Amino acid sequence: ERGMAKLLSHHDPHRIHACVGALTLLHFIYRGWLWCATGSAFPATESRWRAIAGCGLHAVLHLTSFIPPLPSKRFEAKPMIWREFRAHNAIFGIRHALATAAYVGCGDRLARYPATWAACLVYGASGLASRASQVLGDPVKRTTNSMAYPERVDPAEAAETRRWYANAQFGATFFAASFSPTCAFAPLLAIELAPLMMTLVRKNLATTTAYHAVYSAALIAPYFVYARLLYAQTRGVDDTLARLEPSLFRPFLVYGALTPMIAQTLRRRRVPKLFALAPFVLAAAALNFRFFLPGTNQAFAAALLAAVLFGILRTPSKQLRWLFFATTPPSKPDDARRHVALTG
Repeated sequence: ERGMAKLLSHHDPHRIHACVGALTLLHFIYRGWLWCATGSAFPATESRWRAIAGCGLHAVLHLTSFIPPLPSKRFEAKPMIWREFRAHNAIFGIRHALATAAYVGCGDRLARYPATWAACLVYGASGLASRASQVLGDPVKRTTNSMAYPERVDPAEAAETRRWYANAQFGATFFAASFSPTCAFAPLLAIELAPLMMTLVRKNLATTTAYHAVYSAALIAPYFVYARLLYAQTRGVDDTLARLEPSLFRPFLVYGALTPMIAQTLRRRRVPKLFALAPFVLAAAALNFRFFLPGTNQAFAAALLAAVLFGILRTPSKQLRWLFFATTPPSKPDDARRHVALTG
């Protein structure tokens, strides 16, 4: 009870943001139950308007997040929410809520213009986020690449985790433009848990390690969603997902597996964001050309499922290992360089 009282802020006097946040958590639980029961978080038996209203609830959450005042600069020692992060979080959260509602309401129409739709989602959100950083942020220390880590974490391990976060963000971009309402909705979990955990850290109700643990788990969750849908395809139950969930063989081979990796590689080579994000749009345009993909081959889906599960299991062991194993940062510069060489 005292913890709850500490969590509520006098800057939200009418508890508008807190109440909407509680409703969105319940909505996540509801969608998770539908996903476990049917294989789709937005099954064909559900009213479209009810599903769209649920997506709207998440958009309202991000709009009401601007009620409480926040510091203009990040707190370097701990992951605490600040204005630039809030703006970025709202932009990408609304993107996923909008995409999910659009796929539920008129996904068949949007599928006629995949490149145009992907360009709006990818470049629209990226442009708004860049503008928010220009107005509110630091040109060097971005929201992800300068996030605080526990003191015990070695710089090389922190760099690996930042790389994983960046990869997951590109994966979220793919999920937003996947024409699957379930996949588009799944990244909202990480997007909306991140500011909640930052608030708990600021209130001394959670540690920095707890923030990274919860956020990392939420980033991995969409890939379990993807794997569950692929499993449904391998079992030959396309008819149960036919109305809202597209056939995953065509869009997810090149678009899902390769496009985020290509975009991330281009960004590492300091290619301008305008060109680094272009593969998402080009891949979306290619979705209408089916001849280069193996169609509805269940064996192919099973192989892709195995690759996804391997990636899910490999990620924590390589890039998030400091969450599970205590590490001692090297104390000498030579040792630090040797440690980076061995682990990098």
